[in-house]
Amino acid sequence: MPVDNLGKLGMRMRAARNEMGLTQQRLSDMCHISIREIAKIENGEMNPSFLILKAIIQVLHNSLDSLIISDERAEQMKMLYLSCPPEMQETLLNNTKRLTEELISLSKKLEKE
Repeated sequence: MPVDNLGKLGMRMRAARNEMGLTQQRLSDMCHISIREIAKIENGEMNPSFLILKAIIQVLHNSLDSLIISDERAEQMKMLYLSCPPEMQETLLNNTKRLTEELISLSKKLEKE
């Protein structure tokens, strides 16, 4: 994996781990990977093997592509969602769905013109 993507992988892995409420130690125990390796991956200092990634994604209930494929806009949307207080996340999600539907409708109208 290119070195510039290692940092992104680490950030995504850390975010997924935090979403599950796991410490690095707990993830390490569940994956049977040393905590040192977990820390190095999260800090973008280690290019993990496929077997290590496979163990991590099984525990984090993520897909491999969600950890390694870069979609900056999707990441920005996710960070906006996560930055909202938990009681406001549902409101943000519902408003985003409505706005998406309106934009799709508008786009279809413009295509017809």
